Amino acid sequence: MRSAMKKYGVRRLLVSGDSGQLHGIVSLDDLLGALVHEMSDLAAAARNSIECEAVQRPPLASVQPSPVRVPEYSFQ
Repeated sequence: MRSAMKKYGVRRLLVSGDSGQLHGIVSLDDLLGALVHEMSDLAAAARNSIECEAVQRPPLASVQPSPVRVPEYSFQ
């Protein structure tokens, strides 16, 4: 959908059903907001996974682990 919007230079698309009846409008801002939400969830999952693994897995005796920092993002 985004590529069609970019190709034709539009920021809003009409959403219709099989009968052609209008169901709503999707804007580029709607798509970007959904993408930001998904990326925020993905970053939180990665952060949690790293933290859990650091607690559950003992460090190797010969290697000192370096701290891993995943930046926190807040999109609202």
